[in-house]
Amino acid sequence: MTLNEAIEVVLREERKPLKASEIAHTINSKKLYLKGDNTNVTPNQIRARASKYPEIFIIDENGIALHDLSIKPYRDFVLKFTDLLKTSGFISDTMKIQELAASFLFLIYYAGNNINLRPSQVSNFKTLKLAFEKIEFEHPKVENIFNYTLDFFSSSLSEFEMEKILKLIEHYNFNHLPKPSNEEFSSFFNDVVNAYNWKSNFRGGEFSTPKLVSSLMTSLYELPNRSRVFDPFAGKASILTELIRKHKNRVYEIHAVDINPNIVRVGTLNIYVTGLMNFEYTKGNAFEECNKNIDADLIISNPPFGGRIEELTNHNNWQFQPTSDLSLNAIQLALYHLNVNGKALLIMPESFLFGTKKEAVSIRTKLVKENLLHAVISLPKNIFKPYAQVNTALVVVDKSQQSKKSGVFVYDASAVSLDDFNREIKDIVGTFHSESTIRDKARWVTKKEIENNGYDLTTKRYLLQPLENEVDYVLLKDLLDDFFIGNHVSADNINNEEGVPYIQVGDLVEGEGLESISISSLKSFVSDIELVSASLKEIPKGVVLISKVGTKLKPSLFEENYYALASSNI
Repeated sequence: MTLNEAIEVVLREERKPLKASEIAHTINSKKLYLKGDNTNVTPNQIRARASKYPEIFIIDENGIALHDLSIKPYRDFVLKFTDLLKTSGFISDTMKIQELAASFLFLIYYAGNNINLRPSQVSNFKTLKLAFEKIEFEHPKVENIFNYTLDFFSSSLSEFEMEKILKLIEHYNFNHLPKPSNEEFSSFFNDVVNAYNWKSNFRGGEFSTPKLVSSLMTSLYELPNRSRVFDPFAGKASILTELIRKHKNRVYEIHAVDINPNIVRVGTLNIYVTGLMNFEYTKGNAFEECNKNIDADLIISNPPFGGRIEELTNHNNWQFQPTSDLSLNAIQLALYHLNVNGKALLIMPESFLFGTKKEAVSIRTKLVKENLLHAVISLPKNIFKPYAQVNTALVVVDKSQQSKKSGVFVYDASAVSLDDFNREIKDIVGTFHSESTIRDKARWVTKKEIENNGYDLTTKRYLLQPLENEVDYVLLKDLLDDFFIGNHVSADNINNEEGVPYIQVGDLVEGEGLESISISSLKSFVSDIELVSASLKEIPKGVVLISKVGTKLKPSLFEENYYALASSNI
């Protein structure tokens, strides 16, 4: 039994939230899990392990608890359903499997006792067809959404294969199980259709925005009442559904567009299960077909990277700077569709910030001169990997001319690890709202500064601290016999009480010379060494530790015979 399985066993027996110390005591007393060194499990290790599996555990002020148990049958069904499609050779296309899984999840969640989902002696296809037709009749908003699913089943699956799927549904007997809350099911449904993997930083699949990016985008502003929202490149609606869950009482109307019909079907279901009914998700090219002003309070979108569009065939009112660059056109489209106080949050390739082509410079100049640009936030490197290798930034536009008063907010999170970005989001939002600064990371920049820098919006340009005096430099590599970088450890796996000592940049000694660092002065410890996936590099005695982030090296001598680890920023 793994430690997370042991935690789950304890919580299922108690059926209530427990403190980490209570869980550790039960596991140790019942010997549910044995560590490799035969020592007891600690409360900090329990917290670290529970944090590693947020799809299973909830951690709040009440302690550690399991997610709504009523969602578990749906999760198990999806896993077995997708395995059935893959292993039986029915289908190998991941996108199509996701759409089929979404269709059946929707069916079993909304099907009442009046919808028959039992295997048939006559025609299993007819059973499924009638079930989906009844669902569409009872939920007109999703009319014709399931045509692809039915076409696939009629053309690709035999009666025997369809019987397997109906038997799988029958096995769970969903109508006699407690139904998950709308909020719980919506969150789960979004994870399924976006292929979010809890163990890989919610990266998601193709046509999906990483969950952490959606979280940042939907946290920067409070929406006005009865807000009208527009996403011209909505994909599977991961950003929109996150926005609805955070601002449900304020989102009144949503307009979504995407050019891919499969994605539109999945995105429609994803929005519907949030409970918001006042939305339209249409298939189309937003550049060609969205010429009538939407008058949006908020435009929030992740346009495709690196694309180009051919010459537009329709007369367009939105393009003030002719260009074939998709990203530049996305900004122009957003400006056109915002109302007089509207705001736009767009994910842009980093090249937009410094590109020297006249079209890019022209658009940046307009944003700054007309006080439309409110924030530029550089995102962690490779956050869209493997689907896009490009570095990105969140560009925030505010037509209310708020920047005329406060300037432009710049924040550099490019060096932040993906594991630490969740915590970083709180710093970004807090600094933005308080209009404060963080040395080497965040500040407010005046329009004059940006003009003096040729309308270059690279965040690092405005955050580097100037050197006070000219000095002679020696290349660091010329001083070294050997070097290595420390280990990355997730913030959830660090505590300030016990475990393996973990030296971070803040522990290094300030000063002009080489000072020794003491184990007794350390404030951080690794709770669960088993969760450190990289090969561990113990710090040998006599090593010099230096910071590899920021502008100060902070050289510190490690002289102790003690097992310790260093941060990957050292």
